Amino acid sequence: MSSAAVLFAVTILAFFLLYHRVYLPAPIQVRSEQERFDGFAAQYELSSREREILQLVLAGRSNPEMAGNLYISESTVKFHIHNLLKKTGCENRVSLVALYRST
Repeated sequence: MSSAAVLFAVTILAFFLLYHRVYLPAPIQVRSEQERFDGFAAQYELSSREREILQLVLAGRSNPEMAGNLYISESTVKFHIHNLLKKTGCENRVSLVALYRST
């Protein structure tokens, strides 16, 4: 192979790499749902029980369903939901879900 052919191949390779670096967008970092949830919980310093309650709120469960699922009383569920709302600054479950979805 002649030196001109090698130089041509190296030049084409260099332009190809430069093109990809300049004109193609950077890959989008996709977070898993678990990473998203963990980030949200860490941001608002949620306890492990509050995390469990949040998962059930996001799943659309009612207080009696949550209580039965977690083997706790409904008043305890209400207590944890109150703490969730207080920590996140939300007024109700709907705004809590909206806040989570917007992150």
